[in-house]
Amino acid sequence: MIIEISVAVIAAAFVILVIYLIVLIIGLKKTLKEVNITMSEARHQLNKAEAFNPLFNAISHTGQILEQQAADLKNNFFENEEEREKKKKTINNSLMASAAILELAGLGLSIWQKYNKGR
Repeated sequence: MIIEISVAVIAAAFVILVIYLIVLIIGLKKTLKEVNITMSEARHQLNKAEAFNPLFNAISHTGQILEQQAADLKNNFFENEEEREKKKKTINNSLMASAAILELAGLGLSIWQKYNKGR
């Protein structure tokens, strides 16, 4: 009689353990599904952010151009008037191009901000 009761208790404990493991696995499955969705969304957002890399590279390049132009302006003080006029025209053309690039960069950032507000 004691053996039969012990076997029944062991069987009941095993059934409870199996039920607990099933509930645990179902919860884990839901959690992994949510993680998968989150990772997919993060990957999608990263791809959108990478689309603006050329814009940021252009801004960086414009900064380098402006630094070079500042150095050239400093060196122009020591050159004669004719050379200074030629370089001044070149610098003005470069500054106009740089201004256009910066304006495009500003428009790109404005579009990026509007896009982020829309989400």
